[in-house]
Amino acid sequence: MQQMEHLGLKHFRMDLHWDLLEPEKGTDEVLKNCLDPVMQKSQQHHLDPLLFLTGSAKFASRAPAGEPFPDTFPPRDPSQYTGFLKKLALRYPQVQTWQVWNEPNLPSSWRTSASTTLVREYGDLLQSSAKALKGLPTEVMTAGFAYWSELPEGSFLLKHLQDSRALEGIQTVAYHPYTFQPEGITAYSKGPDFFLNRTKMVNETLKGWGKRIWATEFGWSTYPGPVEEQPLITPEEQADFLLRRIVLSAHLGFDRIYLFTLTDLDGRASLRDQFYGLLDVNGQPKPAFTALRRFLDVLKGDLEPVELGWKPSSVLHSRAWKRTDGRVVVAFWGNPQVLQLSQEAQVLDPLTGRSNAASRQVEVKTKLQLLVLPHP
Repeated sequence: MQQMEHLGLKHFRMDLHWDLLEPEKGTDEVLKNCLDPVMQKSQQHHLDPLLFLTGSAKFASRAPAGEPFPDTFPPRDPSQYTGFLKKLALRYPQVQTWQVWNEPNLPSSWRTSASTTLVREYGDLLQSSAKALKGLPTEVMTAGFAYWSELPEGSFLLKHLQDSRALEGIQTVAYHPYTFQPEGITAYSKGPDFFLNRTKMVNETLKGWGKRIWATEFGWSTYPGPVEEQPLITPEEQADFLLRRIVLSAHLGFDRIYLFTLTDLDGRASLRDQFYGLLDVNGQPKPAFTALRRFLDVLKGDLEPVELGWKPSSVLHSRAWKRTDGRVVVAFWGNPQVLQLSQEAQVLDPLTGRSNAASRQVEVKTKLQLLVLPHP
């Protein structure tokens, strides 16, 4: 939590596995010994937690007898889940938002017979949760859906939930737009701008429904291989990808984004999942942590988006903001080229910490750089 403070972050997301917190119905030992200290420490550091409750407790799971992973099945009775959720909300009143489950559109997270059954069952759980916490000073939001909430056959779970009125009264929705590169490319689409195009379409639809939109997970793993879907990348590429995605997300309608994750995980996680962190498993900064700190040092405080009217000679991604001191900061990357400016400006590289002397010529690189323009 001290590292989050060093970055100037105010929000964090944490998973709560019902099956681990309540191994036997009514037991509080795990809450007392594990979760209570974490929540107390988050208050001491003035951090706002977003918590999601997922994974059916064994005694409540609809899993058949002998099933080795009963947590991957939904609860037999939504009231058992919502009862425990309300217990947590009363125990931790500082939590302003609760997510109901995690990535239920993945069969590995919510095992059911068909997509139509999932829509009905998850919709019931979501609405039951909202009713259970009604009157408390907290909000119930959707799970973070995997990718853009696609189901195995290609339709969108969020659309089905909207059509079935399961999103009535739900103000905030979330999904996890993982891609191989910041602008696009996934296992099922090789389009270089897939993230940009898919996110624009989905977010415009969600805004039309009057929803706030959070990306409650995204990131890249620096795992050593063998390859598990995501291509192998270096720690330096992870840092660059992260900054580029932050810049792109700021202009695509997200109200809040959460990176997965602060710290690398230990051997209990899958090989790929062990290496998504900004810090290594020993808490030491990876290049992504250092680059993000430099990036946020330049882009801090209240920022006002501005248009520069650049006319590049080839593909160029750029976004600009005016700081409260009146200076304009431009985040940019793209195909190698040279831009001619009307005034001298300084270029900063958040990955290395190096800065160039002020010049009217700017060399565009494939990795993100920051251009700081003087006062107008």
